[in-house]
Amino acid sequence: MQQQEKPGLGKALLINCVIVVVISLYLLFLFAVGVKDSWITFLFLWYYASVKQAAPAECLPAACGALLGFGISGLLAWLPALLGQSMGFGLFMALIFVLVLLQVMGRLTTLINGATFLFLTVGCIPMIVGAQAFAAHYVALAVGIVFWSAFIFAAQALVARKAAKPASSLEHSQSR
Repeated sequence: MQQQEKPGLGKALLINCVIVVVISLYLLFLFAVGVKDSWITFLFLWYYASVKQAAPAECLPAACGALLGFGISGLLAWLPALLGQSMGFGLFMALIFVLVLLQVMGRLTTLINGATFLFLTVGCIPMIVGAQAFAAHYVALAVGIVFWSAFIFAAQALVARKAAKPASSLEHSQSR
């Protein structure tokens, strides 16, 4: 992996301004569609963009893992409510055991990966479980995954197109 040149102050300020504008527009979009839980969408953005470096091949596993992990975290509240505290919690722990086993064995990696356990862990935080807003959080996560994945892919395509354009212009002028 090659080291990228660090931007100077001017370029860093420009990048920062673009980020602020994009985040502001995104928050307005969330408000317009009625999503109030932006935190979970930014957690996905952080994981995919920072941990997975927005690699196209990592998008599907990050998205599937996040949805599965957060989905399973919802069972921490639902199973004890449906089956009783002991049985529900026991079944939840058995499910976690199977998830960890599959992770250790390297199976179903599109579904069971780092994102799965990150979102499972966050979803099991007592304040999140206690908020009893699982459906709203899950919808917000899905919206965030679609938005940020599309935005990142579009930005990558734009950057690649812009990078290829000067090279093709140079080649065209040299062929004359």
